[in-house]
This record gives sequence, structure tokens and C-alpha cells, in this order.
Amino acid sequence: MGSSSRHSKGLAFPVDSRSFFKIVLSKDVLKFPESVVTKYGDCLGDTVFLKVPNNAVWPIELTKRNGQVWLQQGWSNFADFYSLAFGYVLLFSYEGNHSHFQVRIFMRSPLEIDYFGSTVKEEDNLNGEMDYSNSPESPASLMNAPSFFKIVLGRTLQDGKLEIPIIAVHTYGDYMADTAYFNVPDGSIWPIELTRRDREIWLGRGWPEFAKSYSLEDGCFLVFSYAGKCSHFQLRIFRKNTLEMEYNSSSDDTEGNSNTSGDRTEGEKRTHGGDGGKTASHKSSEVDLRTAKLESLKGRAFAKASSFKYDNPFTVIRMQPSYVRNHLRISSSFVMKHILSDGECNVTLQISDKKTWSVRCLIDVYSGRRLCARLQRHGWQAFVRDNQLEEGDACVFELIEKAPKIKLRVRIFRDKDQV
Repeated sequence: MGSSSRHSKGLAFPVDSRSFFKIVLSKDVLKFPESVVTKYGDCLGDTVFLKVPNNAVWPIELTKRNGQVWLQQGWSNFADFYSLAFGYVLLFSYEGNHSHFQVRIFMRSPLEIDYFGSTVKEEDNLNGEMDYSNSPESPASLMNAPSFFKIVLGRTLQDGKLEIPIIAVHTYGDYMADTAYFNVPDGSIWPIELTRRDREIWLGRGWPEFAKSYSLEDGCFLVFSYAGKCSHFQLRIFRKNTLEMEYNSSSDDTEGNSNTSGDRTEGEKRTHGGDGGKTASHKSSEVDLRTAKLESLKGRAFAKASSFKYDNPFTVIRMQPSYVRNHLRISSSFVMKHILSDGECNVTLQISDKKTWSVRCLIDVYSGRRLCARLQRHGWQAFVRDNQLEEGDACVFELIEKAPKIKLRVRIFRDKDQV
């Protein structure tokens, strides 16, 4: 499988933020989704600060009652300024500072708005007719072209194809070859063949495999952003509970994490690396910041699991809803480097010296490209049930025996224990 780098452009925001979407129902008030309040309520003060891509910052007071949160005073001014209407979609990304969010605005068309002042009529967008010739977002510089969204419907999963919105076809159609490449934040690049008819374009061959791999279902929300070269797009995935899915972390970027808390266990040891001339207090503050960021993005269990140094190659995965009820997506770079480069094989999972579980590990291949790796549902679900895994728990998979009898030691960090 090829690798992709995370692309940043003028209007793009980091994909490792706490992100969610919200459909606008009223210009007078906006209610935060319950899933957001439940998961991130501690990050909300009495006022939130919304930063849009033109760097304008809008302070808006919150109203909180009975576990519910509304954007209220200041919201109508924000809505009027950006001409928000029923059916518009807002994409919120937590910025890292208390109550600060980056916000992107999508019309019903479903194109991202122009934040720099050019006037665009919604009805023009619905017809797929937009002139960028006098705007900073011209086809001559598609790096700054607006993003667009698509809501996954049940029939797109049943039919095995996904139609690209007409306005996106109008904007990008001349820059899309017979195959489009979608870069997902976990590093995967998915080639999907395009089917054309007149001005219509569908994602065809390869789409069902993509949808299955990421457990897409009716109501999922996809955000597409041009990635800087012909037919390449960044693709972010949001669940129907409005939260962005959490993408896997692997040993490639967790091995260097320093331990900040918890006792050593068998096979684990503290690591600090070279000090580079820094004082102990300076190093400690950097470690604290790194751990705090991991806790913010992935939860305490994941941060705790990632804070140790392990003796063997490993990968850390935070349990998502689809992982505890279906198959497990596991870092393809970890699998291809340490387990197998193609095909499938049996893998033994072991908890300390206790019971073992046999699971089937395979690499999904499409058009000759290795796309992702996963542990098949049958054996993995037995492991989930026997160890009572829940959403938010973190598992460390450490390679302790190589081929032909591959064995992974699994360490479980319970989310409910990390207080």
C-alpha cells in the first residue's frame, strides 16, 4: 500500500482535532449534539470562540440546562453574517484551547462557502453553476478550492456506488481521471474507479470495499477536500452521532512517547531519549504536554497505553464502536512490516500467560494495491467478549513471536480505570 502525507492548505484544519458536524435548524439558536456534550462537555466554558478560515473569531455565549448546551447570545449575529440557512452544515474542530473551535461552513449545495467576500447564491450552487474567476478559489489554484460533503444513504451502500454532488463535478470534473484516490487520515490511499454519464459521476468499483472497511452506514457524513494533484482528495469520516471517527495509531508514531505515569509492568520500561541539553523540568513539561494532547484526542486509556516503551514492535488501538461489534482494523504498516506483506494468516492473541485466541489476519487488496489490514470478525469477537472490551478501551498489540507461529501479546487499558 502506498503511504500518504497529511496535506495542509490554506483552508484546511488538522484532522487530529476533536471534530463533529451540526446541521443548522435555526438562525436564533444552535444546540450542540448530545454526543458532543457527553464526550467533550468539560471543554466548554460559559462562552465559546468560533474561528472561521478567514481568521475571524466570534465569541458566543452558551446556555446550559439539564445536560443540554445551546449556542445563544451572539449566535444570530454569526448566522446573519454568514447567511446561514436551514440545512447548512457546520464542521467544528476543537482547537486545543478551552472553548475554542475552528468552524467550517457548508451550504446545502453541498459546497463550502467562500469566506473572503465573493457573493454566491445558494440557488446557483444547487444548479451546479458557480463562477470562481473573480474569487481566491479559482480552478487555476484548486489547492484552495472549497471542500464538499456527502451524506451516506442506505441505498448507496446497497447499490454499491456513491454519486458525487453535481456542484463538485462542476468544480473538479475536469481534474478527475478514470480513478480517484482518497487519502484517509490513517494513512491509507484508496483508489476508486469513477463511472461517468453526461455531467454525473459516481464512485464505483472499490467503493463497496471502502465502505465495508470503515464500517460506513446510513447517516455517515463524508468531507472531501482536494489534495493538490489530479484525482487526489482528502477524505474525513464522521459517524451518524456527528463525531469524527477515530483513526488508528501505530508503533511508528507511538514508540517515541515517554512514560509519564503508572508503574512498570512486564515487558514495559520508561524511556526518555536524549535530553538535548534540556533541563529536567523542561523535559517533564514537554512530556506532560504530549500526554495531555494524547488524552485530549484519544482519551486517557490510549494516552496511558502509549506512554510506555515496549520491548518488541507494537501498535496501540483505541476501541471504537465498530471494533467491539465487528472486525478490527489494525495498522497496515505494522502488519506488513512485522506479520505478512500480502494475503492472510493465523495470528494468536495472548493475555500475559493466560488463555489464547486464534484470529485470522488479512490484508485487503484492490487493483493490486494493499489498502488496509484487519483481524476478521469471528475470532476477534470471541476475544472482545471474553475480555469485555468496551468503546474507549485501548489495546497494545506487541509482537512476541514471528512467523510461522505469529503471536501478539495484548495489554488492555480500561477507559473506566483511567481517572
